[in-house]
Amino acid sequence: MTDLTKIIKRDGRVVAFEEAKIITAIFKALTAAGEIELELKRQNEAERLTKIVITIVKKGVNGDIPTVEQVQDVVEQVLMAGGHYSGAKAYILYREKHQKIREVKEFLGVKDDVGLNTNQLKVLENRFLRHDESGKVTETPGQLFRRVARFISAEEKNPKVWEEKFFGIISRMEFVPAGCYFRGAGTKSAMLANCFVLPVEDSIEAIFDSVKYLALVQQAGGGTGFNFSKLRPKGDYVASSGGFSTGPVSFMKVFDAATGQVMHGGFRMVANMGILNIDHPDIEEFISCKTEEGEISNFNI
Repeated sequence: MTDLTKIIKRDGRVVAFEEAKIITAIFKALTAAGEIELELKRQNEAERLTKIVITIVKKGVNGDIPTVEQVQDVVEQVLMAGGHYSGAKAYILYREKHQKIREVKEFLGVKDDVGLNTNQLKVLENRFLRHDESGKVTETPGQLFRRVARFISAEEKNPKVWEEKFFGIISRMEFVPAGCYFRGAGTKSAMLANCFVLPVEDSIEAIFDSVKYLALVQQAGGGTGFNFSKLRPKGDYVASSGGFSTGPVSFMKVFDAATGQVMHGGFRMVANMGILNIDHPDIEEFISCKTEEGEISNFNI
């Protein structure tokens, strides 16, 4: 019999065979079943049964590379043959649970190539993975992490070395960068900041310049913050037009409407932060401006 060095995963990839994974799976099954009280004895039994599993698998595949399913089938048989019926049941339930998880992942349309849970995949699919014109996902989580790692390592002295380091850290979830990196790294926008504070000066030209910059930042996926305290209060006389100011809250509605239009055709949900100094004459109107349901809904204040 040849040594068991490789195994075929469910997605068809051929990877290195790891005996430790079988030991861990059997140990967890025995632990869940509560069959062997002492941890050391459970570990020893898991190692003993694993050797039997490997022997049977090697005979069964006759030199070919086994699949994950073949190995797991043998684990079930060995657990039952060893009298660990509760452990075998726990292992079968474990397989069924993970089968359901795989079905959910398949439904999401995302190929999980780095071992994420379903909630993580949902977030990535909804916010960060690339899609084609029909809305179909065109990027795997591994490709997303690789895109980020390659982009942020480009300025290092040894880019490839740092790319691998960054990729490993992100894919193992040891450190996860802000969402702007997932959205922007390696794309045309390449925006690596989540939030931007934009000035709002007290003139029509300046106000609508801020609205323009709001649209450009949010189109690229960034959030925006504004301090409206420089705007004159409601009812103040405007010498240039001979009219009266409508106040900062009325202009917040303009900013809010612009955000709504950007989100309507955008890649992700975006939002604004609105601030008004406490000594501004319109502070009471500002405090209550979101009281009515749906009013200025794209702002936190």
